[in-house]
Amino acid sequence: MRLRSSLLLSVSATEPAPWQPIIADLHIAASTLFLFRHDGGGDLAEETDEMIWITLDTLVRVPGDAVLSFQQEPIWLLRRDGQVSQHTEPEFWTPARLQMVQMLYVQTAMYFPA
Repeated sequence: MRLRSSLLLSVSATEPAPWQPIIADLHIAASTLFLFRHDGGGDLAEETDEMIWITLDTLVRVPGDAVLSFQQEPIWLLRRDGQVSQHTEPEFWTPARLQMVQMLYVQTAMYFPA
């Protein structure tokens, strides 16, 4: 589905393999996958804002562990056992994006193990 910002989104049930980093490294039993893809022709900042808004809105509505990452490099957002952690990258978590967060969080640098 194409969103307002031209960001592409698909949502599907998933059963990742046990060796995948979300299970092997983060110990999160994924059941739903939100796949965001930038359009290429749209405004990257606007698309990223919409991705963050959708992710945060989902966290408010759906309980459980969750992770927002990009190609398993940085972990931009992690909710585990009810605690929310955000990556410390100020270029990603701009002041405007931080204002979108309506829950308590801590900031920490998070990456998947190499």
